[in-house]
Amino acid sequence: MTHQFLREPALFPARMAGETWGSERCDVELAGELFRIEGLSSLQLRGLAERYGARLQPSHATNVAATLQVFRAPVSDFVEIDTRGWEYWVDLQWSESGFALSGMRVMARAELDRAGIWTSVEEPAEFSGVVENVLRPLLAARLLANGGLLVHSAAADGYLFAGRSGAGKSTVARLALDAGRAVLSDDLNAIMRVDASAERRRGTPALPSGFLLEPLPFTGDLEERETSRTQTRLRAILALEKSDAESVRAMSLADTVSLLVRCAPYVNQDPARLPLLLERASEIAHGTRRGVIAFRRDGDVWPILDAGFGSR
Repeated sequence: MTHQFLREPALFPARMAGETWGSERCDVELAGELFRIEGLSSLQLRGLAERYGARLQPSHATNVAATLQVFRAPVSDFVEIDTRGWEYWVDLQWSESGFALSGMRVMARAELDRAGIWTSVEEPAEFSGVVENVLRPLLAARLLANGGLLVHSAAADGYLFAGRSGAGKSTVARLALDAGRAVLSDDLNAIMRVDASAERRRGTPALPSGFLLEPLPFTGDLEERETSRTQTRLRAILALEKSDAESVRAMSLADTVSLLVRCAPYVNQDPARLPLLLERASEIAHGTRRGVIAFRRDGDVWPILDAGFGSR
């Protein structure tokens, strides 16, 4: 870890302890799991409530996936950064048990079931961003460990359009909205495993075994109010390609695996998790239809998708 955000990197917390901001706490639902956030001030809790809306719940549940404790850190711990023209990023260092993170006015240590967050931020809007910078890699690690995958992508009507920044995710998501299709996100989506037999044992209606797309509150250019919160069956994985005309062609298994690995943020930075990531990407790609979709910014991709990847 380079600690470019910290004035004294040697003072990075060695264990999850410190002075909390307050006694408030809440649970946030992400990909079917509850993440408990505690040690909050009332202002920080308000920021999370404004950010996560109906996903935020009182902390009464016992089936919490991970607990995040929020601690105070002095402003002087952090380097002031001129953010004009700067694309935000975090400094992430993985270990066998989790990761250490530093960013603008935040430090964190995380394992799969717990995390400590040290920050100088209380202002509601900025604080929700601080927490999200920790939740995203934590969710990525949990999904990978539990049979799923977090993917940089747009998801609409069961299609996963994978690609990094500038690939056209927000454009194709907007085309989907204009066509009346349900969009989950234009930035980050969760692929989750479906175990039909387990669902039947619980007495709940189930999709066939395979993978589904789980909506997340992590969007790019779209407002979250424009997106759907309904799980959808994963119908196809598509690489995005800008063009003067719409077309769709097959994509090989190897190219699909490579695409998913490249678009699996955070965990693809950890060499130790790469074997599991490759295994998961291969499993998802092998059981799902695959293609490359070329599209125009003002075009309509849905007729060719429905014809080429619809009911077959």
